Amino acid sequence: DKKQIIPSLPQSTSTDNINEKLQRLEIFRLENERLRSELNTCKTEISVLRSERDSLMNTIAKLDIELTEAECQRLAHQQSRK
Repeated sequence: DKKQIIPSLPQSTSTDNINEKLQRLEIFRLENERLRSELNTCKTEISVLRSERDSLMNTIAKLDIELTEAECQRLAHQQSRK
């Protein structure tokens, strides 16, 4: 009759090991939460910047039209003087 000897950890060591893993897991969870929040902040910032860019592009387009119209009027006025 052969008995198999299995080394067992003392209960406190096993509990300490589990607690340590749980602490690390909680640290990872908190870091993940922080990074997710940071990512959402960046996404919001990108959205705001895109909106500002679109607004500026619209303003530039309007100013370009106004400038073109003013230049056409100036040329027409110059030619009417001649």
